[in-house]
Amino acid sequence: MSEAATVFLLGLFAVVPLFSQGTIEGVMHDAESGEPIIFGTVAIYKAGVLYTGSETDFDGLYAINELPEGIYEVLFTYTGHRDLRILKVKVKNKKSTRLDVNITSGLGEKDKQIVSFKKRRINRKRPCCIYAANKPKLQKNQQLRSTKKN
Repeated sequence: MSEAATVFLLGLFAVVPLFSQGTIEGVMHDAESGEPIIFGTVAIYKAGVLYTGSETDFDGLYAINELPEGIYEVLFTYTGHRDLRILKVKVKNKKSTRLDVNITSGLGEKDKQIVSFKKRRINRKRPCCIYAANKPKLQKNQQLRSTKKN
């Protein structure tokens, strides 16, 4: 086989996988207002492992290209909104899979955390602040205190 034929076949096998990939695209909206979600996150998982991802643009649009044929999970997230996970999204070679979603605002019950604290009383009999002083100043302060008590 000639060198030219060998190079041609190698080039052909290198280019074929580039054309056998699909796309997931769509738009993300707020479910209550219908407004597009700006800079929302779209994450693509394959077999439970993060594969790739993207952000939505100013119109809520996103497109994730060059995905090999297969089944994926797609996770849509945005601050202040509930996460939306779509399972078993099929991507076929040379095809575009369209996913337009509406995500709801607020947090789910499992996302809430109650934070509480107890106010501590200040003991006024003890000084609350400690500062550095030299020995003569401390002795002078002690003398002043003892004279005030008398």
